[in-house]
Amino acid sequence: MTDSSVAAMPGARPKRKAWPAELNALIGLIVIMILFEIIGWIVVDQSFLMNKLRLSIMITQVAVVGILAVGVRAGLICQADRSSAQLP
Repeated sequence: MTDSSVAAMPGARPKRKAWPAELNALIGLIVIMILFEIIGWIVVDQSFLMNKLRLSIMITQVAVVGILAVGVRAGLICQADRSSAQLP
């Protein structure tokens, strides 16, 4: 049987379109955020993500990793342009 013959059969369920992998990752991150919020309120009686100090630390860490990633990418691009050159 081919797919077209199965789809034409009465009572056959149509194929469901799969979710993109990015959506699964986003749902997983949201679940982890909610879990940490609940644990934060239970353990220390304050929000984990809406704490100004923690938020500024997270932003700083993400910025540092982003700057390093841009630097590594620039180095890779420069080496790709000079791939035939010999290093001393």
